[in-house]
Amino acid sequence: MEKADTNIPARYQQLIIMWIGLFNSQILFIVLIYFSKSELFSFDPPGPALGDNPPVTIAFAIIAITLVGASFVLKSIYYKRSVDAQDPELVKTGLIIAMALCEGASLLGVLSAFVFNYQYFFAFIALALAGMIFHFPMRSTLMNATHARKL
Repeated sequence: MEKADTNIPARYQQLIIMWIGLFNSQILFIVLIYFSKSELFSFDPPGPALGDNPPVTIAFAIIAITLVGASFVLKSIYYKRSVDAQDPELVKTGLIIAMALCEGASLLGVLSAFVFNYQYFFAFIALALAGMIFHFPMRSTLMNATHARKL
C-alpha cells in the first residue's frame, strides 16, 4: 500500500525546521537563566564542582546522561520501524522523541540553576546540545523510509 505524501524535499524541510526550533530552545534557556540568575555567570570564586547538594547534582547528571543515551536508542528504533513499514512519518516521530529527551537533560540544568543555584548548570545544556547535534536529520533516512529509494 502506497503511503500518502511521500514528498521527500518537503518532509526533509519539516525535519530541519523542527530540529532548528528545538535546538534554539536550548539557547533560550541560557538567555533565560542569564537574565533571571545572572550571578550564576560569575566564576569568582568558583564554587564546588558538585555544588551545595552533591547527591542531587549526581542524580541529575545520571538522569541527564540516561536521557541523552535513550534518545539515540529510541530514535534508532523508530528509524528502523520507518524502513520496515515504509512510513516516513515515523522518521519525524523518532526525531521529535529524540530531541525531547535531549531537551529533558537541559531542563535538568535549568532546574538546577533555579532551584539549587548550581553554577555549572551549563554542563547539562551542553550535553543536550551535543546530543541534538548528533540528531541532525539526514535526507537518507527519509529516502530509506519511502519507496523512493533505489534498490
